[in-house]
Amino acid sequence: MSKRTSSDQIINLAKLEIEDYESVRERIVVRAVNKKRSMSLLKDTPHLDMLDLTLFCYIDLGITDDGWTQAVRVRKRHLELWGITKARLFDDALENTPHCLPPLFAPLDEVMTGINENYTGDFTEDGYPRSEGLPLSFILTNMRKRYGACTLFYPGLLEEVYNKIGAFYILPGSIHELFLIRDKEFIDPEGLAKVVMDVNQCEEMIPEYLSDHLYYYGGKDVPLQIVSDSCSFSD
Repeated sequence: MSKRTSSDQIINLAKLEIEDYESVRERIVVRAVNKKRSMSLLKDTPHLDMLDLTLFCYIDLGITDDGWTQAVRVRKRHLELWGITKARLFDDALENTPHCLPPLFAPLDEVMTGINENYTGDFTEDGYPRSEGLPLSFILTNMRKRYGACTLFYPGLLEEVYNKIGAFYILPGSIHELFLIRDKEFIDPEGLAKVVMDVNQCEEMIPEYLSDHLYYYGGKDVPLQIVSDSCSFSD
């Protein structure tokens, strides 16, 4: 496989042979959006439904000096041009995205103060996660902190997080980031769901809206799912 181009390096679209899939393949990544609110966007766009969200692909062209993401959305006509299937497109995109846009998982207070390093966990000498002193809330996004909600579907990432902090609730902050709350006895899922709904009522959230639902992940035995009004997963 050829060496990957840095995802933050600006690429001139004119220099890409866009009709050649191999020319753009390693720059194709996914974004996550709300399924119902994106119906018009997805009419001519290959997409993959996941829970109440949907993933679509785009060609990442890097970011500008002022932080704007440069990208070209992949449309159905591109699949015809490239002679590939939707399954091939998403297989490649889901493999590429964690490399092009590495995940950032860290305690919420550290991210707010500018920390840009992944949390490695606090372990005992025997190698088991240490729950004492473990932060309650975390953020999950990508290193750019732009369109990072798709980290929810990075292959194997939620399992890695689970191994560090145990089961957790996921609050869909926006299309850019997710907030993770460790599942503790005093945590009220209904209260968390209300927080999500209240935040989404703000007008500022409209262009960055992701979901009104609260999610939960409890390891391989309790896969990623939407928390219903009557569900609680606490032991």
